[in-house]
Amino acid sequence: MRSWMATILSGLALAATPAAAQPEEGLHVAQRAVLTPPGFPRLGPRNRSWMAAHFINVGQGAATLLEFSCGLVLIDTGGGAPPRLWTRHLTDYLDGVFARRPDLGRTIDLVVFTHPHSDHTTGAPALANPARYTLRHIVTNAQTAGSGINTQNQLTTFAAANGIGVTRMDVSQLPGDNGLTNAAIDPLRCTGDGSPDLRLLWGSEADPASWPSSADGNDKSVVVRVEFGDSSFLIVGDLEDTAQRAMLRRYAANPAIFDVDVYEAGHHGSRNGTTDELVAAMTPEIAVIEAGNPSDEEPNFAAFNFGHPNRDALAMLSDASHGVSLRRPVRNVAVGIRGRPPSGSPPPQYEQQDIDRAIFSTGWDGNIIVYARRTGEKRVLID
Repeated sequence: MRSWMATILSGLALAATPAAAQPEEGLHVAQRAVLTPPGFPRLGPRNRSWMAAHFINVGQGAATLLEFSCGLVLIDTGGGAPPRLWTRHLTDYLDGVFARRPDLGRTIDLVVFTHPHSDHTTGAPALANPARYTLRHIVTNAQTAGSGINTQNQLTTFAAANGIGVTRMDVSQLPGDNGLTNAAIDPLRCTGDGSPDLRLLWGSEADPASWPSSADGNDKSVVVRVEFGDSSFLIVGDLEDTAQRAMLRRYAANPAIFDVDVYEAGHHGSRNGTTDELVAAMTPEIAVIEAGNPSDEEPNFAAFNFGHPNRDALAMLSDASHGVSLRRPVRNVAVGIRGRPPSGSPPPQYEQQDIDRAIFSTGWDGNIIVYARRTGEKRVLID
């Protein structure tokens, strides 16, 4: 899926990139100056040709909002430390979308928690506010423990008390080699041809002996595939290498299900969050890493201490034969060589690296919006 032209709209740092460092022909670099810049689609109920994937900067965490002509899907709710700050980032961002889209009635049609770790669930209690948001359905991965289970449970308990359905996803529910979809997992019914196809490819295991499972639950992450005409996305939560390979084996009869355009890199760009096998199956055009700013030497739970994004993951994403195929304006960023071990020493190690493939990170770029057209065209806005 390498047949479209991308437009990259960036902030001041990229707009000032010297001419010699500009991306290959077909990419446009400019400074964001207005809410909807020239050349970018205005999303709304009448625009059924475009969708947008908003990768929201919630620090060392993940929150992805999928926007369509008739509704919204939120996958994970961030975020890093301090949690109050990043929850505010999430709710402010949602409020901005609803201000632009009054037709949506402040409704989120589907909330997916890939797994109950705090960097994916911290903002969940803020959604349990019927005066502010209307929720239609929730999907979890069926885990009952994890660092973020309490905040996730606050929302699912609220849902149960208010007639909001909750689907708990495990591998045994997968009907075959095409993933799982139904009216709860894919609730959007846009008019005309504006509806996406949403399906789940992975989740918590019913039989722990059936495939490798990490002790902390990363390998039980719900995996979401989104198809919108000729545009497609894969969001894998914190799924690690052993489970990624198990997932690929499970779909060996239908490998095309992984052939997608945009990959939300697993486990915040860690070394074990991406595999050569998965990248080769996807042949992605764009990759987005949701992680904190590696240049911020914050204590404890921070991208800096984890060494995110990791240079090995970036090397896999940049593979010349099957890695990310589009290019971005060259940007020099801090890339992790190793994280800080549990003992606390030695400190994390980083190197500076020029990134010219279309690999983006919330830690480098802030909020990232990938606009996708049904025809396969993509445009990227760095906010």
